[in-house]
Amino acid sequence: MRAPLTFALLFAATFAAAPGKGYRKILTCVRADNDAGLRAYLGRGFRVVGTAANHCLVDGRYVDEILVERSLDPPPG
Repeated sequence: MRAPLTFALLFAATFAAAPGKGYRKILTCVRADNDAGLRAYLGRGFRVVGTAANHCLVDGRYVDEILVERSLDPPPG
C-alpha cells in the first residue's frame, strides 16, 4: 500500500473512532522541519494553534514543534 493511501486510511479511522471514545478534538504536534507532515495535517482540516520554540534536540540543534488541532464536533448549522 502506498504511503499517502495508508495515511489517509489512518486519518479516516481516527476521525471515525475518536468521537465514540469521548474525544471532541485532536491535538498533536509536528516538527517545524517536517513540511510534508504539516501539509498532511493541514490538508485534513487541522489548524495551527501555536509553536513550542526549541522544543526538541535533533542532531545537536533545537527544532520548534508546531501545535495543530482539529475539532471532531459536527459543524454548526
